Amino acid sequence: MLDRVDLAELVRKRGVLLKERSGKLSGCCPFHQETTPSFFVFRHPRPGHFHCFGCSAHGDAIAFVRRLDGIGFLDAVEQLGGPQRLTEADRQRIRRQEAEAERRRAASQRAKMQNAAEIWAAAGKHPVGGTAVELYLRGRGIDIDAIGGVPPVIRCGLVPYHWLDERTDPRAPRAERYRVVATPPAMVAMVQGPDGSHIATHVTWLRVAVDGRWVKTDLADPVTGEILPAKKIFGQYFGGSIRLTPPGPTMRGGEGIETSMTVLAALRRAGRGDAVWALGSLGNLAGGGLGHGPKKPGTREIVNGRVRWQRRPSPVPDPARPGFVPPPGTLRFGWLGDSDGKDPEAGRLLVERGLDRYRALGIDAWASWAAAGMDFNDMARKPPEGTD
Repeated sequence: MLDRVDLAELVRKRGVLLKERSGKLSGCCPFHQETTPSFFVFRHPRPGHFHCFGCSAHGDAIAFVRRLDGIGFLDAVEQLGGPQRLTEADRQRIRRQEAEAERRRAASQRAKMQNAAEIWAAAGKHPVGGTAVELYLRGRGIDIDAIGGVPPVIRCGLVPYHWLDERTDPRAPRAERYRVVATPPAMVAMVQGPDGSHIATHVTWLRVAVDGRWVKTDLADPVTGEILPAKKIFGQYFGGSIRLTPPGPTMRGGEGIETSMTVLAALRRAGRGDAVWALGSLGNLAGGGLGHGPKKPGTREIVNGRVRWQRRPSPVPDPARPGFVPPPGTLRFGWLGDSDGKDPEAGRLLVERGLDRYRALGIDAWASWAAAGMDFNDMARKPPEGTD
């Protein structure tokens, strides 16, 4: 059945704008909010699969429909197969396939968790003080001394940067498909789940700029020359956070480590003891949404004779996919909103969706926004008015 489904066309019909770049089909992931496309559709080998390098969503056409619509395996099969009726033999075969797919997913998840744990453990061999990580954070204008040093959830390590060589057979061993481009110094951060367990590892690769400062790396794709992402999350971070401080009744949350640490330092200089955690993404704050969001102006198109629109995120929270939830004892939560996204309206809808979930828990929740086109770290590094 999957051989009859054009996965790219299916994804496009469900509202994802796919563009071809260097022979790859990519777009913004429909399962989490992002401004830089990290969702890819691979047509070969047939029947094809999708993968998001931002949230790790992965699978075939059935998995795509299941995840997008929140339906079961058999319902997704029948939806993709049209009006035909499945026989009992068909259903039994599908159940066996589903069980095997679940086994593979579980094995893949265990492998990802082991990889995340190994990266974290390997980065714990040396103190962070004086390393590339501390120099990078200080170079970003963060007052490390005000917060008592680099938080213990952040380490410095040499982490190999693996690049997927799509010229190799997708069925070849992983070691043949993924090549090490370089092994630069990296800021390695622990992502903890609601119970405090280590669920993912956040990595930011670094390099020395021409002026001697440590900055995020700019490794290039060996084939296309495109700049590869300087940050990756290994493991499953949805629902987790990078705990820069212990919890407290008043909490602040931001997307990135640098923005969150900038505000943490400012709060400590002001004598404030607020807890500050980095959540990694807007989607993690917002959690899942129910139904369709508002139409995005200027995106109307005709596809197969039907009018289609791109849509912004739904403002209605999905209780089954809560994302990050503040820990017990949190009375107040302030979101540190970046204002440098490509679609500010979509970002604000996601923030309100998350804050509405917190308010439903009895938490006083609000958002503070950086100046237009900036995040709070940009603002801290901006020279005062009237200076060169």
